[in-house]
Amino acid sequence: VISSLKDTSGAHRFENKYINKIMKEYYQNLYSSECQSQCSVLIPKLILGYYLFIFKIQIFGR
Repeated sequence: VISSLKDTSGAHRFENKYINKIMKEYYQNLYSSECQSQCSVLIPKLILGYYLFIFKIQIFGR
């Protein structure tokens, strides 16, 4: 059981609704910041790789 968490201002929160909110915001920030910094580079590379793969199959066969 989690009895309290600190919010972004450093205040301890004991109420379940605040604990849930803190955890939700923490994980949203954790995963959104990771994707924002890497997805802008990785997604175009992935798409380019896919098109090159399809082009190679069309030119050289399987």
